[in-house]
Amino acid sequence: MDGILPDIYQLCAEYMAPVLLHIDPTNGEPINKLEEALEAYPDTIFIFAHINAYNSPDNVENLLKKHPNLYADFFAGFTAFNPESANSLDDFIPIIQRFPDRFLLITDSWDFLYGVSSSGIYDSWDLGNLFGVQRGTDSNDLSGYAMAGAQFITKHIAVAIITIPAAFLMVASSVLYTWIRMRDVAVEFEIDDLIEVLAGATGYLTLSTLLSAAIGALLRRTTPALVILLGYYFIVSPLVANSQLKYKNVLPDTAGAYMYMAPSSEELNSLTPLQGTGVFIIWTLVFVVVALVVYRDVDA
Repeated sequence: MDGILPDIYQLCAEYMAPVLLHIDPTNGEPINKLEEALEAYPDTIFIFAHINAYNSPDNVENLLKKHPNLYADFFAGFTAFNPESANSLDDFIPIIQRFPDRFLLITDSWDFLYGVSSSGIYDSWDLGNLFGVQRGTDSNDLSGYAMAGAQFITKHIAVAIITIPAAFLMVASSVLYTWIRMRDVAVEFEIDDLIEVLAGATGYLTLSTLLSAAIGALLRRTTPALVILLGYYFIVSPLVANSQLKYKNVLPDTAGAYMYMAPSSEELNSLTPLQGTGVFIIWTLVFVVVALVVYRDVDA
């Protein structure tokens, strides 16, 4: 170590300020100097900037294993979209699982990633969803588990708080637009019936949003979650609705439809709005609980 660097490292330790280092190349003398500093100043936190850029998972794991005061600055795009990279993100996942509180998932990039930086950011976001729920807590620690669970539930409550007024405005505007377009031919309706439809449709959209959020958290990947949700709502659900399946009415989307649509008098095994609401709530709660449990188990 040269010049005033030792004084800086000691000062950073005293003030609990981390030291971010850009190291190039990721082998040879630069790494030797890094390890010298890590060993000489064990109370100083060092952050290895872009640790996965032109670096192997084995090297990263060995450094983190040897030096508890080393943290990893990790941008997924440097691995996923660097044509010169010999590794994939899957190669780093076991290391992130082993050291979940030592990785900083970042959004930095450089010229070779121009045009795909946003994709790299989304990959970092997905990794954050996969491992970030711990926020530095031990997954075997009950208090950490409770905190993560509270955070998870709070997120879904926040989604519901945002969705309810938005869903109500969407439904109300649709009803108003339909009435304006058809006011000369529309039949009269009771205000109580209108309130039931507004409440039912708002509840349906809110529960659908919460169910979708739970499925997204369960799968940890945005694209697969969208494929499954869109496939169910626009392909599977219409096919099931027109089928003769005996228990089709207890499926989430079919049951949810009874929340705002009165069943036909000729329909068999139909549900009341209250029953449809209950079935849809059960589906939503099941997926939220499963997503929460799996979310934690993967972290463990």
